[in-house]
Amino acid sequence: MLATATNEWTGTGADAFFAGNAFYVEERRSRLRSRNEFGIWDGSGQRLGSLVQRVSLAGHFLRIFLKSSVLPFRFQVTDRQGRPVAAIRRGWTLLVSRTEVIDSRNEVIGFLKHKYRSRKPRLKVFNAEGKKIGEVTGSQSSWDMAIIDRDYHSFGSIREFDPKTTPGDTRGKNTYYIELSRESMSPEERRVMLVTAIAIDRLILENG
Repeated sequence: MLATATNEWTGTGADAFFAGNAFYVEERRSRLRSRNEFGIWDGSGQRLGSLVQRVSLAGHFLRIFLKSSVLPFRFQVTDRQGRPVAAIRRGWTLLVSRTEVIDSRNEVIGFLKHKYRSRKPRLKVFNAEGKKIGEVTGSQSSWDMAIIDRDYHSFGSIREFDPKTTPGDTRGKNTYYIELSRESMSPEERRVMLVTAIAIDRLILENG
C-alpha cells in the first residue's frame, strides 16, 4: 500500500510523472470504500503511482439519499511514494461548484464542465483563465473515447485492451489505456488534459 500523500512534491517531479505519452489506469470494479486506490502505469506497464479517492463516513451516508452528481469529491494523483502530483476536486454542486484541476501546490490550473451528448459523456476542459483547451468525449462502456484540442483536432484517445495482452504489471488487470498522439498544447494545458483523462472513469461515475 502506498504512503499517505502529505508532502508537496516539486514541479520537476510532477513534470517527470506526466512526461509520457501513454498511461494505463486501473478501472473501478468494486464498491467504494473509505480509501480507494487505482493504479497508474506507464506505457510499458511500469508502476507510476495511483489515483486515490477518500470517502468519509458522512459521504457514504449521504450517498444513500443523494445522487453522486451533487456531492463533493477529491481525487488525488500520486507518485509511487505517495507524493501528490495533481488532483481534481469539486464542492457541492447545489452551490454551482465547478470541477477544478489543481497542481501539487494546490493551485488551480484548469477546470471542467460535464455534459451528455446522445447519452455519451462530454467533458469540456478549460485552463485557469477560462479558455477552452479541449474535450474528452465518447463511450465509456466500450472505452472508445477521443481526446481533442481546442480546434477539434485529435490529441489522443482512451481505449481498452484485453487484460491478457497488456504489458508489465498491468497484465491481468482491468485497465483503460490513454495515449496522446500529438503535441499541440502548453505543458500546463497538457497536464490538465492528462489529469482529466486519468480520472475519467471516476469523473463519469461521480457526474452520473
